[in-house]
Amino acid sequence: MLVIDSCVLIHLSRIGKLDLLRKADECCTTDNVYRETVIEGQRGKAKIAEAFDRWLVKKNVDTDTASQIAKKEGIEVADATLILLAEQSNGILLTNDKALINLARSRNIEYLWLTSLLFKLCKERKISKKEALKILYELVQSGLSIEARIYALLERKLKEG
Repeated sequence: MLVIDSCVLIHLSRIGKLDLLRKADECCTTDNVYRETVIEGQRGKAKIAEAFDRWLVKKNVDTDTASQIAKKEGIEVADATLILLAEQSNGILLTNDKALINLARSRNIEYLWLTSLLFKLCKERKISKKEALKILYELVQSGLSIEARIYALLERKLKEG
């Protein structure tokens, strides 16, 4: 099961590719991410709300425990809820937040970068390399932050296959 961070939902929604998540695995997230993306969200929130209505599952976690983790680790409570959910569900955290990835790594939580998801879907033949390249380009155009050298490496790997 994928535990989805708000940044992933926002960027995929901006490019009209939220359904990529359904191709990958069952998907869940927390009430905090729902609040960030649907209630407080801006551009793209209608498609995210539709995903919550149809296939994206909201799961409850103990907010007191999440608050304690957030305070100890110096992260937002919303991020701490994702860490808890990934631990409790034995899920794979899907994010593009470096600090959250580092925390997941330190707690032995499996994780994927959004770009890693593209490679996973290619490997599983759920999307083509050409489609992955197009999505990578669109994600960067939508504002996803990827260092130029990382983008070039990802592009080369997808083209070489």
